Amino acid sequence: MSIKNDTNATKSRCRLHLLAAICATFVAATAVLPVIAHAQGMTDKQMIEQLLGKTSRGVGQPSQTRSLAPAETSRLRALLDKAGTRAFSAKERTEVAAAVKDRPSLDFEIYFPFNSSAVQKTAEPTLQKIGQILTNEAFQDRGFLITGHTDAKGRPEPNQVVSQRRADAVKAYLVKYYNIDPARLRVIGYGKEQLKDESQPFASINRRVQIINLPDGAIASR
Repeated sequence: MSIKNDTNATKSRCRLHLLAAICATFVAATAVLPVIAHAQGMTDKQMIEQLLGKTSRGVGQPSQTRSLAPAETSRLRALLDKAGTRAFSAKERTEVAAAVKDRPSLDFEIYFPFNSSAVQKTAEPTLQKIGQILTNEAFQDRGFLITGHTDAKGRPEPNQVVSQRRADAVKAYLVKYYNIDPARLRVIGYGKEQLKDESQPFASINRRVQIINLPDGAIASR
């Protein structure tokens, strides 16, 4: 009887150790998952602090903002200055994405008609919110990158083109209605190259515009 009790106790301890190991593994795995801040549900103060890099990208995660070396900043500026003169190559889009991946950013869902970059009335509240945030005194003279993204539906080339046009449309709206200096805004379209949720490639969360706070020197100073 004593042997049986000892065996049961040993099994119980093993189960507890196994459960603890599973929990520890889960916590460690989730701690390194990148979490991009989505503006939905955030207050103006929270959005401003997020874009300033004062808050982390996820609960319990340290800020991932990284300063670029002067050579990296110069290269990024040279690439961004091509916006509006010609289309970015796939290699250049990848290079820009790598340079800004750790910069403070916010995602906004802005609804456009299918295969269109025309700004709709339903999109204006979100665009107005972006305008109010970027004209806050905390961002005086700051440069921003506006990136357009689609979901995984359709062919890559048309998706990339329409995402670029949508990013351009967002910039045009901000310049027209919020008098933001166009030199402070750069745009790039990624199409479906950077799905926010790869497990749901056709979900609306992937159809978004991202606002990224650029590093000092990435745009021409006035």
